[in-house]
Amino acid sequence: MPIPKTLIQTLDDHLAHAQKSERWAMYRLIVPIVDFANSTLKLTTYFEFNQTSAHGTSQSVDIALLDGDTPVSMIEAKRVDRSIGADQIDKYLQEDVRGIVSNGVNWILCLNGKSKALSIWDEETKKVNERVVDEIVDFLCGSQKPSADWFKNPEYVAAPIRPVKPKKTVKAQRRSNPKRIAEKAGQCLTELQNMSKATKPELVFLEALIRSVSDHHGDIPNSSRFEFRSSRVSFFDETRSTSSKRTGRIELGKQQPDILVLTEIVNQSPSLSKIARPAPHDKGPHMRRFRLPDERNAKEFGIALGKVIFNG
Repeated sequence: MPIPKTLIQTLDDHLAHAQKSERWAMYRLIVPIVDFANSTLKLTTYFEFNQTSAHGTSQSVDIALLDGDTPVSMIEAKRVDRSIGADQIDKYLQEDVRGIVSNGVNWILCLNGKSKALSIWDEETKKVNERVVDEIVDFLCGSQKPSADWFKNPEYVAAPIRPVKPKKTVKAQRRSNPKRIAEKAGQCLTELQNMSKATKPELVFLEALIRSVSDHHGDIPNSSRFEFRSSRVSFFDETRSTSSKRTGRIELGKQQPDILVLTEIVNQSPSLSKIARPAPHDKGPHMRRFRLPDERNAKEFGIALGKVIFNG
């Protein structure tokens, strides 16, 4: 099915003025390609399709193409400046259901545990590559299957385009989120009592981490500290030779603790990966993300992390 020149021109025009918004990427870059593929399939297009992930959480996939009530393809949209990975959609897919995760420029096609990364943007011509758009349409139409150039669990693909920032006549003042520094285990445990945004599994993880550090080192090491904010808790080790002194961070307010750990620590500590599977951090390779499913797992991971996180 030949790709209309008007579709390619529309994509070119939008990419010339890319905006920093997931909704913008979805409706300006992703939906036009999906709609063109579906013009032949005649499937039902369903937005915010509720799906239970492999982690056991119920979340909505941005777009699903349905045959009756059964998904044939599912598409997860990201901002045009976000790096993307197959795990962002693969966790939702059942056997033979086609999946795509895209920031509008990069497209990762997923089927039965294998994936292939494509970019519709041709860096040499600074134009949309019609051949790649055609390959994406073929995949959605069911005529393309995994071959030798498809891989299992590839690393994240970096975003090649940065959004155009509009000129602002008035500059907003950033609202401060005060931080509190704790350098002793007792201070840290006291801070936990005031973390109103933290969920029970997050508190279980943090208490296990702090007590494990204290038991392993006698207290928080002199060169290290915990930094408490209302929305997150970070831990730092000034003895590290790396540019980043932050060894880890947890964002608060989630029933399944979502933790970032310095990649260097993860690589040197296989015990962490035995408890929970690490995933690449979409903002860079220097951190790895761990998602902990329950309180038991949160406590076990906190104890293990506390033994290794401040070893310099």
